[in-house]
Amino acid sequence: MDDSPETREYIEDPNYVPTESDIKDYATYLGIDRATEADLYWIAEEGVRARLPEGWKPCSTRKGQVYYFNTVTGQSSWTHPKDTEFKELLEAERLKKQAAHHNTPPMSYGIPRQGSTPALSSMQRDRPQSSHYSSPQSPAGIQCTKLKVVSLSSNRTVCQARVSSTTTFSSITPLLPPPHQSDPFTDPEGFAYPPNDFVQSHCTGCDTAIVYVS
Repeated sequence: MDDSPETREYIEDPNYVPTESDIKDYATYLGIDRATEADLYWIAEEGVRARLPEGWKPCSTRKGQVYYFNTVTGQSSWTHPKDTEFKELLEAERLKKQAAHHNTPPMSYGIPRQGSTPALSSMQRDRPQSSHYSSPQSPAGIQCTKLKVVSLSSNRTVCQARVSSTTTFSSITPLLPPPHQSDPFTDPEGFAYPPNDFVQSHCTGCDTAIVYVS
């Protein structure tokens, strides 16, 4: 990666207290409407305070962008490793509410409600603007409507697909040729996009977005 990390922060601040703005931004990122889902706002509060999983460290590129690096597996990601967990937790809680309203058993995702966890340093919560705080609910600029998937090895387009506000990266995988269906989607620098993230939450600024597979 050309923009290799210049510094790494490993210190967690036990006294860190997220601001109301931090919580509001994360709630927006998750898709929580405080006006109609005030009872689910606790998910955003716990998400802001969530510890990084074991092995993950926050790093900074030379351009000052924060990303996350797993010292065990070598994996790196622009988004916090627990973002997907809190998105799934939100969906599970919504299903519980829906089931209670209709008097039907809820579908279980096997996701327990998280207890209180020590807060992270302000740097650890400072996720890249382009990936963490942009969402289909509050887009920044032009949202892509087409996705072009390019093979890094051959530099050829292997797939093109229409994209909507509900399209996730994992929903594009079945459209890929078999040799690439196990490949993660990445940006040009090799950072992997979380499979369950919405494509439009990462790809803005142009009508046709380009991502890469091996």
